[in-house]
Amino acid sequence: ITNSISFAAPASSFAPTALLAVATGETNTTNNTAYLNASPNSTNVTVTGATANTANEATTIMADATVVSAGAVVTYTVTATNKGALNSTSVTNVVEQVQLLPGLSSSLTNPSSSTLTVGGVSGTQTGNNISFTTPAGTTTYDVLTGVLTYPTLATQASGNTFTYEKLAVTVPANTGNDGQLLASASVSTSVSDLMPSDNAASVVVKVKTSADLATTLTGPSATTAGQTASYSATFTNKGTGSATSVVGTVQLPAGLSNVVVQDASGNVITNAYNATTGLVTLPVVANDPAGTSQVYGIAFAAPGQTYSLSSAISSGTTDNVTANNSAVLRTTVSPTADVAVYVSGPATAVVGNAVTYAVTAVNSGPSTAGNVQPTLQLPAGLMGSGTVVTNPDGSSNN
Repeated sequence: ITNSISFAAPASSFAPTALLAVATGETNTTNNTAYLNASPNSTNVTVTGATANTANEATTIMADATVVSAGAVVTYTVTATNKGALNSTSVTNVVEQVQLLPGLSSSLTNPSSSTLTVGGVSGTQTGNNISFTTPAGTTTYDVLTGVLTYPTLATQASGNTFTYEKLAVTVPANTGNDGQLLASASVSTSVSDLMPSDNAASVVVKVKTSADLATTLTGPSATTAGQTASYSATFTNKGTGSATSVVGTVQLPAGLSNVVVQDASGNVITNAYNATTGLVTLPVVANDPAGTSQVYGIAFAAPGQTYSLSSAISSGTTDNVTANNSAVLRTTVSPTADVAVYVSGPATAVVGNAVTYAVTAVNSGPSTAGNVQPTLQLPAGLMGSGTVVTNPDGSSNN
């Protein structure tokens, strides 16, 4: 383990000595004391008067919140302080930079779309750089690296603290580092710095994550009865956090036959469709990370009448956006009937004896047929009351 310690040298000499407390069970304590640069004895550091301009420049960065939700605006305050200089009353060429998230945007023509402002001002993008013009000068932001550079301070007097224009950042929906939004500031000057350890500072803002489960349905808005209708049901976690025990369902008409349900890889999900209720229940997703989707295909022969499908998604995780937890798709069906006629009876007959033939009309569907009127061609010239037609309801006509 190596620790680094920085401090301003005192006016007189000093002897750095490292001591190590004896650990439990240690038998060799001769190496628990160390002198400068492995010297066998205590060695003094010679201190001389400063012959060059030296300083102690420091920076700070603070956020106006510690915990926020995605979409919130975090405001940062950045300072640079000249804590003291030797052989000089000021430092020169003070450069302050802030490491932000890359990919932020800013637009003077559409300020409401800006995810980064400086001093309340939106910027103008040219290539990968966005420039912000404020009374303090021009601040630049690199879209690719996320590095923001404030205007250079030509000089800064000893003991002076300069507060830069405030930065306002809109927190993206998906923030990396497990919801930790990190911003780091660094400062440099053209003068040698006595204590470089305070040339950098950082602040972390915790971004609260939440699930946002959504579902969509796609498929034909019109079809013909009896034809195969294919649909796609998608279930997505659009939020910033994972959801657990996610259940997706699709409501179909009851009583369908040959319903096929498949996952995105084409694997058939057996027993997903309940013919009695018409409900398709899809496999439970134990853990559904943010940004992931499950897509299922559902196909069946269209029934004889217009119908609607509805999908729904739920989970064991709180979802603050419930408007997209369900979807509905209506399909208009063009009816199709398949009516067939059959005649049955004796193939031989004796002159004068009665013969009986049955005429049957069958609709194989899937739609209802209207104005069905079967006919039977009989021999011409039949006479008398021997010809009787018996109707399906039992009545008869001579």
